[in-house]
Amino acid sequence: SLFLGIESAVEIGEEVRDPRRNIPLGILLAILLTAVIYAAVAATALGLIGPEALARSDAPLLDAARVPLGVWATPVIVGAATLAILKTMNATALIFSRSLFAMARAGVFPSALAAIHPRFGTPHRAIILCYVLAMCGLLMPPSLVFLLLAVNIPTMLKYGTCSLCAVRVAARPDLLDAPPALHFPPRLMMAVGWLGVVAAVAIIAAGLEADHRPYLLVLGWLAIGLLYYAVHARRIGGKFMQKNA
Repeated sequence: SLFLGIESAVEIGEEVRDPRRNIPLGILLAILLTAVIYAAVAATALGLIGPEALARSDAPLLDAARVPLGVWATPVIVGAATLAILKTMNATALIFSRSLFAMARAGVFPSALAAIHPRFGTPHRAIILCYVLAMCGLLMPPSLVFLLLAVNIPTMLKYGTCSLCAVRVAARPDLLDAPPALHFPPRLMMAVGWLGVVAAVAIIAAGLEADHRPYLLVLGWLAIGLLYYAVHARRIGGKFMQKNA
């Protein structure tokens, strides 16, 4: 999950000043800072309680924090976790509400989700739906392995699909509505794209033995999505992605 969501900055490109400069710069800084912080946290936890204790622990950071903080470890870690959860929910609502808004504007989702608040200028209905769906996550089993797989399996599906699309575009550049800002040799794009597909499939398959329940959950969501797509496409004659979208 280290680099989960590094592409999310492009989701709000319409609301970013000088997006050609700030979005790539933001992604680069996010990758560097995330790598440094994750490495520092992992090294600190390993140094405090060792790999064996971390492997056995259900709350590894809390156990590591108890070494220097003692009784203060619980309120500090719980407080930090609460802030992290709120931050994640806020970022999730920001990013995914824009995805829902864009898809509704393109005709994939109901047009009600494309509504803009008259005062704040935000897709308020899409934001509310994102928060409702996020709250449904509270019904998930309290298992770290389950939650990690439930997050990473659909993420790998998304990345694998994007990689497959890159292969398709490399073979058919006429499918693009506008010339790309970055130009790469088609063979390189196809090679990297297929590598991404293979890597995504391998990562998805790697967790099957750990817990099969997230796979059933994802299959259920896929079934619902495919059913909706089939019904909606038949109703509108498959005319998605209007030019004004």
